[in-house]
Amino acid sequence: QNADRYGFTVEEIPREDVAAVGVSSTRIRQALRQGDIATANRYLGYHYPLTGTVVHGQKLGRTIGYPTANISVAEPLKLVPARGIYAVWAVTAAGTRHPAMLSIGVRPTIGNDLAQTIEVNLLRFSGDLYGQLLTIEFVAWLRAEEKYDGLAALQAQLARDAMNTRAALAAETVGERAIYLAIDEILWHDWDPIGVNNITPRDEYENYTPEIFRLKMSGARTEEIANKL
Repeated sequence: QNADRYGFTVEEIPREDVAAVGVSSTRIRQALRQGDIATANRYLGYHYPLTGTVVHGQKLGRTIGYPTANISVAEPLKLVPARGIYAVWAVTAAGTRHPAMLSIGVRPTIGNDLAQTIEVNLLRFSGDLYGQLLTIEFVAWLRAEEKYDGLAALQAQLARDAMNTRAALAAETVGERAIYLAIDEILWHDWDPIGVNNITPRDEYENYTPEIFRLKMSGARTEEIANKL
């Protein structure tokens, strides 16, 4: 209607369908608001990104072994996905990608009526990110935000979240065999030696993969088990 008046042209493009469903920005926004990252990413064709500056927080995470970078999003209209815990990639301004787990929520275990924060724990990272831009690429929804009975219970859940994050990031690009190898590394070689809440690697292994656990305990080597998958 205004093309002639303002000197531009309009070209109508055909609707894009994914799995026989018409893709629209409305559907993508709805998926993000519901925490349905899988659907949003499928419609977008890439990981939904969120960029912000790392700011100072309460620094509570470092006291329980999971230091977090608090993200302040500069764009006021940027859609922040639903509250919950996510597996993500954290990309620094230099372009380095780190596996990470992210929390969007109000930290109910810490207190009541707290402001919503976006906090990301970069796995196996050590360094100062304050004041730097960090881009978050959402890969998978892990769970809803929950209130735990103290920091010890929260620490135990974060250990599980870290394991599930590694598995989710591995599953994105590799097959089941490689996922098993990643789980084996996490549970048997990379577990926090202090053992939160008396949870041991074997407890978690048996819980998540009982058949693989049985083979592992029978003495089979990692590669032998992986070759069965």
